[in-house]
Amino acid sequence: MSTMRKNPLDTRGHLHLLDLPFPERVSPDVERARRRHLRWMRQRDLLSARDLRAYDVLRLDQLAARAYPFATGEALDLMTDWMGWYFVFDDQFDSPLGRDPGRVAAIAAATVAVMDGGPPTGPPDPLKDTFRELWERSVRGMSPQWRHRHRESWTRFIGGYAGEAADRDGSGPPAPARYMAVRRATIGTDSCFDLVERLTRAEVPDRVRRSPALTAMADLSSEVVALTNDLASLGKETASGEFHNIVPVLQEATGCTTEEAAAEAVRMAGVRVTEFTAHAADVPALCRAHGLTEQERAAVDGLVRCMEDWMRATRDWSLLTGRYSEAGVREAERPRPWARIYRALW
Repeated sequence: MSTMRKNPLDTRGHLHLLDLPFPERVSPDVERARRRHLRWMRQRDLLSARDLRAYDVLRLDQLAARAYPFATGEALDLMTDWMGWYFVFDDQFDSPLGRDPGRVAAIAAATVAVMDGGPPTGPPDPLKDTFRELWERSVRGMSPQWRHRHRESWTRFIGGYAGEAADRDGSGPPAPARYMAVRRATIGTDSCFDLVERLTRAEVPDRVRRSPALTAMADLSSEVVALTNDLASLGKETASGEFHNIVPVLQEATGCTTEEAAAEAVRMAGVRVTEFTAHAADVPALCRAHGLTEQERAAVDGLVRCMEDWMRATRDWSLLTGRYSEAGVREAERPRPWARIYRALW
């Protein structure tokens, strides 16, 4: 009798060990959003007709519907489109572009120009053009303070790719502290947390959103999302020659095995969840200290719930998406069909 050997680079089983004390929630509008999103991706030239089936296996509609389970209609459409843009954009860096810090820094600067309302420049590019569309859809009707904060979030996110590119240009994985600082930016959750205020039309006062407590909660939940994603994606990233993942980072730093590094990533996530829940218990006192109105308190509660939803959604979606399955890993051994559309990127 033959036995199947487990792929030592498949750390997805560790996702079940994550203790995430947050309920599973899914928007009831997910299937409608899925069908409409596939049409949108095709119409915006982010996908070719023959790539739709391979892309649909990713089920990014499920990620959006789990991260924003209250959202339906236009709100869920916006977030599903953002998920599609983000993952297609991210896949561009599994190419020589991802090892060119100067080029990535130029993309970051041009992104800021888009957010500042600069006129379109250069030849048409599907990623640039859809970023402009999604930005305009997102900021419409929001206050100048929120727009400025959301711009900062996107600037950190795009700028983080330059940090990753510099690390890839080095001799090996970065040190753990350096890695987590860059990863916290490139996981992109700050802008996702901002957008819950857009979806609900309930803004968190800027002084409260920038308070040490909520800043810490955003950082902690972002790191849980990043660690979860790393456990899910190790096989895919290794297949594409990528080492920007907590598992090889820990192995390089400590000499531990893949299994030990994955277990340590689970432990790190658990510590962060514990710290997050401790901060969450103090949120009512924070709201009282800032003299918030009932509407403002509801906005803060919605933001905290969004952070919780993102942590749970990332784990649950990672277990159902085809992106990190065995077939997904095989796909990663060659460029994804949509990973070469940066011909005029910014």
